[in-house]
Amino acid sequence: MPTIIGTLGRCNILFSVGVPKVSNSQDEEKIEGEGASSAGSKNWPLMRKVEALVFLAMFLAVPLFAFRVLAYTHAQLMVRNICRELVNDLGRVKAMAIQQKTNVEVIGSPTPGKYHRYFYSINTPAGSIEEIVLPENVSVTGSVTFNENGQPQRPSSFIVSSFNRNSTVEIDKMGIVSVP
Repeated sequence: MPTIIGTLGRCNILFSVGVPKVSNSQDEEKIEGEGASSAGSKNWPLMRKVEALVFLAMFLAVPLFAFRVLAYTHAQLMVRNICRELVNDLGRVKAMAIQQKTNVEVIGSPTPGKYHRYFYSINTPAGSIEEIVLPENVSVTGSVTFNENGQPQRPSSFIVSSFNRNSTVEIDKMGIVSVP
């Protein structure tokens, strides 16, 4: 008779000492019959097909999420870069107002015409100095006028947006520009 000396998971490790194994044909037929009539073995090809479809669905879904993440990141970076450029230009305009001893105005608005791209312009009483046209799908709204001392006439803000990403550039009454 075999002796169980240990288990490994669900399997028993058997060891027999000099005892011949007696075969029972009814037990062997029962074991062979169970494997042939098992419901799991009949559905195995169907399970493999379902498994392949699930894998294919996951394989196709990953790029769709990646494109969405890329669109979000692109819009966020575009808004941040435009804000950075606007802050730099506002600092330059403030210095220009002090240097030229005149009022300098920055206005963000859409371009007239059918394309509706946004821009912000730098103007003095003598005329327009510069117009910065923004990329498509980016808008800037707001205005500020710096006096000859480099201070704004009143606190103001610019709103930079692209799709559903927004950022605000604020100018306080002392002329300090910040992006909260």
